[in-house]
This record gives sequence, structure tokens and C-alpha cells, in this order.
Amino acid sequence: MNEDTYEGYDTWADPEIKIAYEAALGKFILAYNQIDFYLVIILKLVIPNADERTNNEIHNLPFSSKLLTLKFLQYTSEGKHLKGLPFEELNQLNSNRNNFAHGHMEQNPYDGTYDIIGKRKLNDASTIKLISLAGHADALWDKLRLIEATFWFEDLTNLDEIQA
Repeated sequence: MNEDTYEGYDTWADPEIKIAYEAALGKFILAYNQIDFYLVIILKLVIPNADERTNNEIHNLPFSSKLLTLKFLQYTSEGKHLKGLPFEELNQLNSNRNNFAHGHMEQNPYDGTYDIIGKRKLNDASTIKLISLAGHADALWDKLRLIEATFWFEDLTNLDEIQA
């Protein structure tokens, strides 16, 4: 079976639908990976004297473990700047990433509609949703960059005023 046939029949669904989905998924995954990378940077700022082994372990932590570690560390003097981290939004982003990254795009070859099927079927999966998620991830990345800055510039202590 080639890309132009489905069970021996010619299809007429626009191939651009899948191409647009692939581009949107890539955009979202890149934005997510940027956040994942920044979580490592922030963890290393909170634990500046960690040895090389610990730093390697930080890199290898799953996204959810990085978030949980940061959530615990926000209650320490070293992690005082972490209170501005949007933990729930980051957890939701991780969940969305897992659903899209591990889901299969099942496209109807005749009308072009598609579903994302993983552990469960996503009812609201679309290219528009992926682009929206990528935009939200970029906004979250900006928040992470601000929190990173508070480690470098101690006078940025009132994040509520800065983020408003």
C-alpha cells in the first residue's frame, strides 16, 4: 500500500492536512523541549554545588520528576524564587505533550478528518490546538526565563509585580 491508496482504493483527502499536522506537532514538541531544557537549567541554579553525577541525574529526570523536585525546592531558601512557577500549567503541558507525542494520527483518507489515538482517543485534536499549545508553551518559557533571571539578579524579588 502506498501513500495514495487505502486498501486498494484511491483517496481524495488533501495530503496538506497531514503535512500541516506534522508541522504543528513539530512546533509544539520544540516548544516543549525548550521548557524541559530550561527546567534543568533552573534545577542547576537551585542546586549550584551539585556534583557532576547529580547534574547528570538532573538531565535524565523525566519532566514530571523535574517539576516535582522544583515544587519541593520552592520551600527552601535556595528555591525561594520558584514560587512563581506555574506548576499546574506545566503539568498540563506535559500531559498534552504525552498525548500528542505518543498518539497515532488516524486520518480518514476520504474526508481528511483525523483522530489522535493513544491510551485514549483525543476528541479535540487538531492542528489549531497544537499551534495554540505551542504558543502557550512559549508563554510558559517566558515565565521560566523570568524565574531564571531572579537567580542572577537578586533585586528581582517581587515577581508578582514584574509578571503583572
